[in-house]
Amino acid sequence: CKKDPPPPEPQGGKYEGGMIVLNEGLYQQNNASMSFYSFSDAQVYQQVFYNENNRGLGDTANDMILWNDGDSTYIIIAVDVSSQIEVMSATTLQSVAQIGLFDGTTAREPRNLEVYNGNLYSCNFDGTVSVIDLNTFTETNVINVGSNPDGSAVYGNKLYVANSGGLNFPDYDSTISVVNMNTGTELYQLDSRKNCGPMLVDDEGDLYVLSKGNYSNLGPAMLTYDCQADTLKDSVDVNISSWEFFDGHIYYYDDNLKGVYRFNTTSESFENTQLIDCSSYQTMYGIYVTPTAQNLMISLGGVIQE
Repeated sequence: CKKDPPPPEPQGGKYEGGMIVLNEGLYQQNNASMSFYSFSDAQVYQQVFYNENNRGLGDTANDMILWNDGDSTYIIIAVDVSSQIEVMSATTLQSVAQIGLFDGTTAREPRNLEVYNGNLYSCNFDGTVSVIDLNTFTETNVINVGSNPDGSAVYGNKLYVANSGGLNFPDYDSTISVVNMNTGTELYQLDSRKNCGPMLVDDEGDLYVLSKGNYSNLGPAMLTYDCQADTLKDSVDVNISSWEFFDGHIYYYDDNLKGVYRFNTTSESFENTQLIDCSSYQTMYGIYVTPTAQNLMISLGGVIQE
């Protein structure tokens, strides 16, 4: 029998002039991967991490961020079920560190990543935040927060952590932990709404939080907090499943209206014009705005639409 031909590789600067796509993979299938979408030829190159490292990412990749140490740019990925943090060069995708996060032999399950002052903050589904020194790639502190964190954001020296309580159905958590990253301690918890998850901070100093509700008598909503006072400003019933902040707007997918819309963070108002009709799509998964070309990209569980 013949082997399948190797997948094509991007030419020239390899991973410049395009977009890296993180593929979560299937739970307990150990098949998380990365793809590269080239803007120049509109071609998708699969399994690029495997091609560069001769191994896979692991089981169920959840978050991916960029970090620059002043000289080089790196991609950092949280691999949930494998309980690993993967650090790689952004230009070559070659791994420079793999950091396991365990409490003894129990996986902490990293879900969301933030960087502040040379440290990586990994919000873990076991109810902790791991602090990792990015100079040595070692875990230096573990901060206890609420149950099953499933979202995070940074404002100043404060790390906000959405405590979902997702494994405690139907008794979801309804708090947001506020962590002082200078001292490495939890300051307090804000009363919130059940089953909070994704978070983002705008240019006005407001924190936006998505609550999934309880899938019964409490529907989804978007909450707005003042980061200076840490007080709730607003709560709007809206079913947002994915979003991205760019240039004074939140681009979001409304799961009820089946389309992509915008929220103006300056006027704090929803815009009625539908940007993309998604009614014919299935498995809406993510939204991303390319800063240079200012293209709006959406992922559809295996498909990239520009």
